[in-house]
Amino acid sequence: MTLAEGILKIALDYAEKNQSSRVTEIGLLIGEFSYVEMEALNFSFDIMSRGTIAEGSKILVKKVPGRDLRVEYLELD
Repeated sequence: MTLAEGILKIALDYAEKNQSSRVTEIGLLIGEFSYVEMEALNFSFDIMSRGTIAEGSKILVKKVPGRDLRVEYLELD
C-alpha cells in the first residue's frame, strides 16, 4: 500500500498548491523492471483515495524501459 499512499500524497499536495477541487487523472511512468502489480496498485489507491478529492480519478500508466517509477502528470479540475 505504500506506493498508493505516495502517489495519493503527491496528487493531493499538488492539487492543494494549485487550489484545485478535484484530481481527475494521474499519469505514471512505470519501468518494466519495477515489478509493480497494477491490479494491487489500483485496488489500494481506490481504497485510500475514498473521501478525498482524488476519489474516482483514473490512473494511466506508460511502460518505459528500466526501473523508473514516477508521476508524469496530474489532471485537475
